[in-house]
Amino acid sequence: MISFHKRDCFERAKELVERKETVALRYACLELRQCIESICYSKLKTYKKVVPESEFQEWLPKRVYEFLLEMEPTADQSYSVKIYSEDRNGDRDKLILQDNHETLTLKEIKKIYNKLGYYLHTPTISKQNSYLSASQKLQTTLEKFIKRIEPIVNTTFDMRLGKTVSFECEDCKHKIYHNADTLKVGKAIRCLKENCGMMYVCEEEIDGKYKFKPNQFVIDCECGESIFINYYKLKVPSHISCDKCKTKYNIDKHWAYNKET
Repeated sequence: MISFHKRDCFERAKELVERKETVALRYACLELRQCIESICYSKLKTYKKVVPESEFQEWLPKRVYEFLLEMEPTADQSYSVKIYSEDRNGDRDKLILQDNHETLTLKEIKKIYNKLGYYLHTPTISKQNSYLSASQKLQTTLEKFIKRIEPIVNTTFDMRLGKTVSFECEDCKHKIYHNADTLKVGKAIRCLKENCGMMYVCEEEIDGKYKFKPNQFVIDCECGESIFINYYKLKVPSHISCDKCKTKYNIDKHWAYNKET
């Protein structure tokens, strides 16, 4: 069975690059992309207690890091960790763990991942003439990528550092988690539960805690009743009826314009 662990992918890529064969270099691109994917998914798995695994099973690395940066602004930064035990008085005692955590930035992931992908597909007709000259630089490019990725492959631990807040989704009853430090009034937050997607808006902080209100469209019926429609369920065109007077409303979207002044 083929292993997709970051180290196994990296070692296969390194061996292929060392061959210095054109075909081998293309396969090295595939292995390095899978190595990057493994690095991203390893970090994501530290959040499996707060994110349904069914939600992120289909995510590509770019989507993974966008989520991680939402939950943990320092997710794409390298850092050093020291963990000490405490003595009876609660003071720092013995050093239990000391290690460095290396990772790729989101900018690097976009650049390297897309660059590697260029060599995995038959080039378009317009790019076939320039493909040969680009391929001749591939050996040097891959050697540079391997040098950058190797410290990350050698990182032996990962951890979740984000401080989170949570609240229950009114629709699916699943808990929604978000980074506490990036919350702000008016920010939209989506439930990540599969087949849900309920949208909420962060409201004013009260007694040190934020409130979360469903993001809803309101129809003021002539009978005085208010009809609430959750935006994530809003389909255009569609129809809805007032529960009180049974008046039917058509929901549609129209373009609007005004003269620039």
